[in-house]
Amino acid sequence: MESLIAPVVEVFTSLAITPSIRQIGYCIHHKKNMEKFKIKMEDLNNTKTDIQTRVIAAEKNLESIREVIKAWLRRVDKEINQDETTVGLVKLLNGEDAEIFNHNQCSRWCSCNNRRKVGRAAEKKIEIIDEFLNEAKSFSHDVSHHYPPDVKSNVPKGTEDIADLASRESTMNQVMIALKDEGTYSVGIYGMGGVGKTTLVNHIRKEVKKQKLFNVVIMTTVTHNPDLKRIQDEIAHKLGLLQLRQVDDTSTRAALLSERLKQEKRILVIFDDVWTEDLDILADVGIPYGKNRHKVCKVIITTRSLEVCNSLLSPKNIEVGVLTEADSWLLFKKSAGNMEDFSALQTVAEEIVKECGGLPLALVTLGRALRNKDKLVWDDTVLQLRSSNFTYVNGMNSKVFSSIRLSYDHLGNEIIKRCFLFCSLFHEDCQINIDKLMMYVMSDQAIMEDLETIKQVRGRLQTVLDKLIASCLLLLDTKKHDGTIFTVKMHDIVRDVAIKIASEEDNGFFVLADVGLKDWPEKKLLSTAKCLRLSLMENKISTLPDNPELPHLLSLSLEKNRSLQRIPDNFFQSMIALVALDLSHTGISSLPSSLSFLVNLLSLHLDCCNFYNNHTSLSVIGKLKKLEILSFMNCYILRLPEEIGGLSNLKSLNLSDNHELSIPTNVISRLSRLEELYMKGSSCQWEVGQTRNGSNASLDEIASLTCLNTLHLDARNNKKLSLSISMGCSWPSNRDYVPYYCNISLHFDCYLSTSKTFYNSIKVLLARLDNLMLVSCTGLSSVEQLVTDVGFPHMVSLFVGECHQMEYLACTEKVPVITFTALKKLYLHSLSNLKSILCGSKPSGFFDKLNLLQLQKCKELDIIFHSDVFVKLKNLRVLRVEECRKLKEVFYLEDVDGSIDKDAHVITYPRLSEMYLKELPELMTIWKGVSPAECLQTLQVLEVEACKELKCLFTPAMLLSLQKLEKLKISRCSGMVTIVESSSEHDKQDLALLDADQASSQIPPHHLENTCHRPSETLFPNLRELIVDRCHSMEHLLPIRLLLVHGGLPKLNFFCVGDCNKMEVIFYKDGYKKTGGISDGEVPLSHLRQLHLVRLPNLSNFQQLEELSDILVWPALEVLKVDRCKNLKRLPLSSHNNIPPKLKVILGDSQEWFDEELQWNEDNDQSLKTRLRPLFKVY
Repeated sequence: MESLIAPVVEVFTSLAITPSIRQIGYCIHHKKNMEKFKIKMEDLNNTKTDIQTRVIAAEKNLESIREVIKAWLRRVDKEINQDETTVGLVKLLNGEDAEIFNHNQCSRWCSCNNRRKVGRAAEKKIEIIDEFLNEAKSFSHDVSHHYPPDVKSNVPKGTEDIADLASRESTMNQVMIALKDEGTYSVGIYGMGGVGKTTLVNHIRKEVKKQKLFNVVIMTTVTHNPDLKRIQDEIAHKLGLLQLRQVDDTSTRAALLSERLKQEKRILVIFDDVWTEDLDILADVGIPYGKNRHKVCKVIITTRSLEVCNSLLSPKNIEVGVLTEADSWLLFKKSAGNMEDFSALQTVAEEIVKECGGLPLALVTLGRALRNKDKLVWDDTVLQLRSSNFTYVNGMNSKVFSSIRLSYDHLGNEIIKRCFLFCSLFHEDCQINIDKLMMYVMSDQAIMEDLETIKQVRGRLQTVLDKLIASCLLLLDTKKHDGTIFTVKMHDIVRDVAIKIASEEDNGFFVLADVGLKDWPEKKLLSTAKCLRLSLMENKISTLPDNPELPHLLSLSLEKNRSLQRIPDNFFQSMIALVALDLSHTGISSLPSSLSFLVNLLSLHLDCCNFYNNHTSLSVIGKLKKLEILSFMNCYILRLPEEIGGLSNLKSLNLSDNHELSIPTNVISRLSRLEELYMKGSSCQWEVGQTRNGSNASLDEIASLTCLNTLHLDARNNKKLSLSISMGCSWPSNRDYVPYYCNISLHFDCYLSTSKTFYNSIKVLLARLDNLMLVSCTGLSSVEQLVTDVGFPHMVSLFVGECHQMEYLACTEKVPVITFTALKKLYLHSLSNLKSILCGSKPSGFFDKLNLLQLQKCKELDIIFHSDVFVKLKNLRVLRVEECRKLKEVFYLEDVDGSIDKDAHVITYPRLSEMYLKELPELMTIWKGVSPAECLQTLQVLEVEACKELKCLFTPAMLLSLQKLEKLKISRCSGMVTIVESSSEHDKQDLALLDADQASSQIPPHHLENTCHRPSETLFPNLRELIVDRCHSMEHLLPIRLLLVHGGLPKLNFFCVGDCNKMEVIFYKDGYKKTGGISDGEVPLSHLRQLHLVRLPNLSNFQQLEELSDILVWPALEVLKVDRCKNLKRLPLSSHNNIPPKLKVILGDSQEWFDEELQWNEDNDQSLKTRLRPLFKVY
């Protein structure tokens, strides 16, 4: 017993004695501990001072302090200055609070107890101080990261608040949305100089940090002289990649930087002020970006050029435009400061803001320059801005002018620069017409050096203007129907800069457009330097000097000086160098004889001058032998002078809108180099056929012009011909085809008959066409009546409408083989007797390039193409068939095996991408005979409307081929029973084989022939939109297998079923027997955002498989609309009573339906009803 008790007593004794000894030790050694504490505190303070000194030095060097250092200093400071025990011990060391040891104030025991407390506290604090000191040893000498801190890029002073303006909110939102999009790896932000791009990205940088979108955000400035090593160093320093300093080769540095960037989970790199598209800045610097790496690193670039964005393959480009008037006013007022009497400056201030055109840099610069200035200074500023001269406005030259000048200098190409300067010749806010710009371009030898034809010049000018628009130096105003530029505009401030550059001595531009001039400029003004280009358009000049000395003048514009009634006879005598002259919209009614001195003149514009009674004075133009462009549009000319025929170099002639014009014979035919002839609205009496009186020009003369590529013509000859021709104008993009948009249009009372030969002159023109429109041509039974021996080798678009005697478009045996070899688009509209498109077999090459076919209101058409033709239309992509009332099948393929070339080993079917079938009341089937899988594999859009005899769309064998279908719309098909046919036993076998758990080996060979995919592949994997409405015979929509095979309808986004009176269930079983579970992660309808069930009075269930309710959780559903479905008693939600996580609203026809008609019996349902009620809204 004692042996058991002794060890226990020993343990308890030691436990009791050991602490007592320690407590006694605190009392005995309290002075020793205090001395040690004093030394440690001194060490800690010294260490803290040393670290703080290094921190201050690093901060002065703009280095970023390491977070661990900041935390250590905070903890040390708290320990020394805030902890009560430490503060008390420090006071004891300093001789304070010594009364706690005073024997007179306390008993001996109390004094001993205090010593124990002090000794114990000192020892505990020594341990803490040791921890601080040991931690400080690990700091060595590095208290900071040796790279620049996160400072702002170089933002012009005063523009920081631009990002907060309403004008920038939408731009900011666009960028943020793009950055949050996982599929967007880079964003291009572009805009003209001074518009606030850098300010915007600085604001974006703050916002992404605030929202914690990225772990690291780096911003670097590239500039127009990029220094790759500097850029790499800035990025590497931000990442702490010190190793990069030791490497000199930029490629090796790029590889190292790329590897380091890949270590970050989410990083944003902003490249500000990128200029050149020739430099692949991202690859050269070492940025790992692109489709395969966008999750690692996202990139923003700011630039003045859209082409830079495109060259860097940026998938999302966002333009930063100018500010609205309201925001411009706010920014200007803020920059100008609070003026005591601002009302006195209101009018002039508004004019200054208007002149700035919403450009932030100009608004801020002018506002700051005018701050606290007298009204006289404000008035003078307006005058300078009006005259495009801001020499005396503080900051405008150094900031605004230099900024835009930099964009101009960076254009590089001298031709682009010259075209930019030509745009400054037009008045402020002018819609610069490309045809008017052509006048200056054609007169510039440097631009025309390698160009011979007007068509080439137009192409070059389009390229140049695209570049200037992409560089944000020009603004796109309007486009033609073919997408080419028609008019452009120039920002007011950019125009001011352009005028300043253009007025420099070497350029010799004098621009006084729209400045209110009433007299010709003073001689002193024009003689101060060599005047080469003089623009006086849009003024009020009424008189001109007799013979101004301007021997070097190249171009002169007096356009829109409506007060000018007369030009002195000797006015042009000294302008021997003049190559471009514009007198349009002046009040002149005759031309001076001195015009003949302009022997070098290339372009002459006289539009809207009234020569009604003086057209004979126009004969002087015949002496201008070098003339290439001549425009008489709307000049009231009665008869074109015969002398015009002597202009052997003329390339463009505009005679439009001269309503009583007549043209003598042998005038047009002598213009052998003519490329463009515009005569729209000029009802010239053209002679046609064999009967001619010889007084008027004939269409044969036009047909003889071998260089002609653009012709706009209205031809009339008694009642035989009504001809509208617009050669050189593109086909419209919309479906409302208007004759004058096309190359040539025969329309209205155009008379053609088989007994008369169509005029050969027109046939010759047709052979040159790209596009042809034939409308209401009486007697036209086939286009073979219009074909010459060369056919239509260039025709890419053909529209035929309301030619009611046409039975076939062409008889292939009677037209040349090359007739339709280039045709891409064919439109047949309202051909009441058309039986088939072709009569006879399809020759080789015929319709080979056809990619769009539209048939509308061809009521006798019962077959589109026979099988031998159909299988050869390998490029057909879009098919639209509407209101063809006798059509029973779209593709007739029953004899396909017997009709193809016996030597052909492979049948190449059309690869359709879009098919639209509408108002086909007799249509029984789309494919009669073989259903070619190739046609379906590329199909993306299928819309079927008002085909009342059509019972179904697809057979089960077709489904596996519909891998690219994105939109399926079925509407007003009253006879349609189901989408997928399953009536026969053969079809039911096909359906069964679509189950995901069936092996491919079970599929019979006759099914595999038309199926290129394994049966386990997803059905409708890319379907995004499914709409079914007004199909009143349909009781069920789709087999439930579609929801059970590999995540059923995985990309469906919008699903609407409406107005189907018999519809009972959306997804039906149709004999389906479930043999296995659904794979993990395969949630049906996983991307569906909107589900609409509307006016389905017999709908009782969404789907018939009870087990499916467990996994139908609607992860993306936002809108559920159930309207007038009186038999639907339960919402199609998960059986687990979980609300779809993204559901925003439930729309129904009444609150009563939600509260009383829906079944909410079980407790869980009642809970679900309570949670869903806030989402419900009456529709």
